[in-house]
Amino acid sequence: MTKLMHQLREMSSEALEKKIHELKAAIAKDKSLIASGTKLEKPGILKKNKKEIARSFTLLRERELFSAKKESKEKKESKEKKESKEKKGKK
Repeated sequence: MTKLMHQLREMSSEALEKKIHELKAAIAKDKSLIASGTKLEKPGILKKNKKEIARSFTLLRERELFSAKKESKEKKESKEKKESKEKKGKK
């Protein structure tokens, strides 16, 4: 795992969303500079920012799927416990 991914994984979901917003604003600023004819000092920064946004969205989606899977598993377990109690009660 890269250093950047490690740092992103340590961030909360709210912090990741804030980071995405900041990166999108930086990209918009850089694109407006390019459109006006100004050359960027570091042209690779656009690509870097886009990749960081994609990584952040990926982490948010992973967290979303993990929590949904966890909730589904908990519901299934509680349903099974309830059914087993009902079966024992009928005997």
